Amino acid sequence: MRIVANTVVGASDNAIEIGGNKMESNGCTYSELPQNAYYEENLLVNFTGDAFWLYAPSTQTYVENIAWPQVGSATGVTFVDPLLTRNAMGA
Repeated sequence: MRIVANTVVGASDNAIEIGGNKMESNGCTYSELPQNAYYEENLLVNFTGDAFWLYAPSTQTYVENIAWPQVGSATGVTFVDPLLTRNAMGA
């Protein structure tokens, strides 16, 4: 599995949650963790938990992911202010 070049803004907890043990959401159950997944050049902004949250130990590869502000675990990210600004439409 490859998760590359995504932008996540305003997560109410962890920006990206990986796997889980019977974690249920909207009727879906996730019971397995991806093995050897690859996360590259993702931008994670304005979250309140960890940038990447693993529900169990698993081999993952993280390359050049950016997170801001500096909260939670630094696993898989570099904390850098991406200097984002809103455009005239508020986006």
